[in-house]
Amino acid sequence: MRELVLKQDCWEHKLAPDGSYPACVDTTATINVLDTKTGKKVWEKKQFYELTWFELILWIAQNRDDDEDKTTFFRIEFSPDSRLVMFSRSEKYRFRISFNGVTALQSENAALALDLSTLKTADLGGDLKKVAARPYIFLDSERVLGSPSCKAEDAGVFSFPKGKRTERFTFGAQVIKRTANPDYVVIKPVTNALTGIYDLKRGVIAGGLNKEDGTIWNNLMAYEATDGKLLLREMTYDEAEKKFKSRDVATLEIPVGYIRGLRAAEVSDAFNWLLMSSKSPTTAGPSAISRASRTCRTAWS
Repeated sequence: MRELVLKQDCWEHKLAPDGSYPACVDTTATINVLDTKTGKKVWEKKQFYELTWFELILWIAQNRDDDEDKTTFFRIEFSPDSRLVMFSRSEKYRFRISFNGVTALQSENAALALDLSTLKTADLGGDLKKVAARPYIFLDSERVLGSPSCKAEDAGVFSFPKGKRTERFTFGAQVIKRTANPDYVVIKPVTNALTGIYDLKRGVIAGGLNKEDGTIWNNLMAYEATDGKLLLREMTYDEAEKKFKSRDVATLEIPVGYIRGLRAAEVSDAFNWLLMSSKSPTTAGPSAISRASRTCRTAWS
């Protein structure tokens, strides 16, 4: 176990899948890549993106929280093997200033990819800068899944780093996540559902969930059931009927704790107790304001 301290100006950050490198963008739009083992900076790119005063004020003023699905000014994505990392100016909080029909100033697409094994940047081609601005993921170190525009029919797979389209899909999403099964990705939201499972082999949505999140391992879909238990559902594709079928195969109890905005945590010396602390509002009432400011503690054995 290692302790890594990030400076307060490291505003947007992400950790490599294998935990080896945290990458972040600070308030000057400078990229920093750190080594988890030593805590030292191993790579830096000053002013990767030149923020205007308008963008800087908006960035500082926006409501920042711990929602991992929330995208602000920049996107940071790692390849599954943690060898590549790409930084980009997101499509969020864009602006355009025009005079007499002529654009005088506007937000620009910007993307930079770094090979962490050599600490050298890659030359991005094709539509990768546009793809990186919108929700995307690395399927592996040679393929990126995303879309260069807001049109659902423009989604697909693009080669890395040349940006050549290799497959075309039809879907739109604000969030795309890899799963433990490379044939499926999680997309959010989908029509009439909060979360969808997309089949990359068939190019169709395999299922929708009115849940905040879910994932796939082999042919098992896992998500939280209405009663708070973890539900495991087996997925199969019926070739004759050309549709997916599923059946519940197991439910697992998960500990119940009303913990949001974790402030502190500690494990006992014997590793049989976990203590967590957070500030959580309680049931509304005459003294709801005073109670909301207190610290609620939960201990699990």
